[in-house]
Amino acid sequence: MPKTDICIQYLSACRIDFSMPYYIIREETKEGFIVFNHNNCVLALDMERNIIGGSEQALQSAIKNGADLRVYTEFRHNEHIDTSSDNNQLIREVSDFPATYLIDNRWVAAIMTLRQPVSLPDRFGPPSMSFFMYNQNGLQATARPYLDGAGCAETIGAPPAEMFNGGGTQKPMVHMHYINGCSADTNAPAINFIYDFYQYKFLVHDD
Repeated sequence: MPKTDICIQYLSACRIDFSMPYYIIREETKEGFIVFNHNNCVLALDMERNIIGGSEQALQSAIKNGADLRVYTEFRHNEHIDTSSDNNQLIREVSDFPATYLIDNRWVAAIMTLRQPVSLPDRFGPPSMSFFMYNQNGLQATARPYLDGAGCAETIGAPPAEMFNGGGTQKPMVHMHYINGCSADTNAPAINFIYDFYQYKFLVHDD
């Protein structure tokens, strides 16, 4: 399987060996764990998106040389998945970013091209794609092209900003910060935002 076809959204079926100087991501099968990639951490950010390891230049150089990119983040279950829950388990997520961009040799951005939206806390939907973009400084965005042709307001009943404020039994996501949005009245609304992950690690594979 080509390494660019591997998409890991959650680590429920995967493990990372944090004792190594690089990250070994293993896929769990009936036969045990299979190591399928080595990922060097070239840039690490803290919760306030300050650089705590590596450098932006190292990330830029890797992407310029055609490296594959994954991003490791940490968040708590009841702060992001189900804000009505008492479960504060720390979730460690590694996501694949098959589309990478190096802009003017000084800025890296990347997009998850295979992600479908999650309707928190427990299901997928509505029918659309969910193209998340991460920037090298931790700023995030998402574009949501709806596959049924419906606009954002028609499909979920709320403009993008309201998605961050909770609803029903859900409390607001305290680490989610809406910046702005556009195209809310079309079938492909987009928003810019920041989610304060506890850590961000930009992992590259450039063998």
